[in-house]
Amino acid sequence: MTTTPAEWADADSPLEAFPSNSSGAQVGYARVSTKGQLLDRQIASLSAADCVRVFADKKSGKNAEREELRKCLDYLRSGDTLVVPSLDRLSRSIQDLIAIVSDRPLNPKA
Repeated sequence: MTTTPAEWADADSPLEAFPSNSSGAQVGYARVSTKGQLLDRQIASLSAADCVRVFADKKSGKNAEREELRKCLDYLRSGDTLVVPSLDRLSRSIQDLIAIVSDRPLNPKA
C-alpha cells in the first residue's frame, strides 16, 4: 500500500517519516574507526534491515580513501536505497556528507 502526501500530512506525528516507494535494493554501509573496534552490531542491524549487500570499512571517517564506501556508491543503481546505521558512520563532516549525496569526489584536492 502506497501512502500519498495528503495521507502523510494527516499522520499523527508531524515528524513521522514519509515512506519512500523504492523499487530497488537496500544496500548497507558500515564503518568503524579503528581495527580494534567491531563491525558486528552494525552489520547485524543492516542485515535486519534486509540489505542485499553490506560494505564495511575499518578506517577513520577523516580518511577520504574509504575503499568500501567507494565500492558501495559504485554498486548503487537507480532506485536503490543506501542504508547506514547512523550518519556518523557515513561521514564525519557536513561537507563530506554533501559531497557523498551530491556524487562529488570525496577528496576534492586529489
